[in-house]
Amino acid sequence: MTDFETQLKELLERTKNIKSPINATFGETNINEYNKPSEVWMNDVQIFYENYLKDYALGERIKSLLLHRGLGAYSNLVSCLESISKDSNFINKKKQAIPKNSMDLLRQLLGEDNPVEYMRYLFKESDNKSDSRLRAMMRDLKEKDYIITFHGQIMCHTL
Repeated sequence: MTDFETQLKELLERTKNIKSPINATFGETNINEYNKPSEVWMNDVQIFYENYLKDYALGERIKSLLLHRGLGAYSNLVSCLESISKDSNFINKKKQAIPKNSMDLLRQLLGEDNPVEYMRYLFKESDNKSDSRLRAMMRDLKEKDYIITFHGQIMCHTL
């Protein structure tokens, strides 16, 4: 499971324990305390948006919801993330994305059941520029002894 998938799943899982925000209260309920979990969640969605969703089909809608944060923003953001979680084409593209640096690559390799197949897939899908970046990242990880290659296998040391 990629970092993208893990974060998306975690954000959706957290919604099961968060109540929708309110703008009026009766009795001793403190609105700010009541709304705090949903506000923190929306802040986390904003970070997730900045990292992964700017170019997504629902990106502009999510950006607008995060900017205005009306009373219905929380439930609308939940529905957007639920839709994203069902978009297998987008998730597959995120899986194919080449990591930005060698530590991201290492994290990805550690999360894979078969790191060799994952690397083969990345090299197969990469262009010349990405191919040289992947080779440089692999070299960097080998030099730092984070990975060992042995008879076509990749062994990763945990972080």
